[in-house]
Amino acid sequence: MIPDSTKQKFKQMLGEEKERLEQDLHGFTRENKAAPGGHDSVMEEGQLEIAPEDQAEQVTEFEKRKTLETMLERRIDEIDHALSIIDTDAYGLCDVCHAEIPLKRLEVNPAATTCIDHAPRH
Repeated sequence: MIPDSTKQKFKQMLGEEKERLEQDLHGFTRENKAAPGGHDSVMEEGQLEIAPEDQAEQVTEFEKRKTLETMLERRIDEIDHALSIIDTDAYGLCDVCHAEIPLKRLEVNPAATTCIDHAPRH
């Protein structure tokens, strides 16, 4: 079982990370509750009317922003999930095998929901 003082430290870490990620996300998106993830990537004002020869570059830039948007939204969802269970007995247990997630792993990633054996492979 994870001590309450450690959980409080993890809550603070998660809250700070979420705030940073949301700031990053709002730097190039706008909120749209109807969109998957709740955000839409936006192009800068001058990028809407571009010469045909520059369109490929703009499409590539937009795709990069969408990828980053998805990654940030996914991480925020992981943090929200961890924050929603951190005060329960479920926090710190692997979602797959229900074994305790090592404290060292949680110190590195307090939003972790799996032990090392069941961590997603990228």
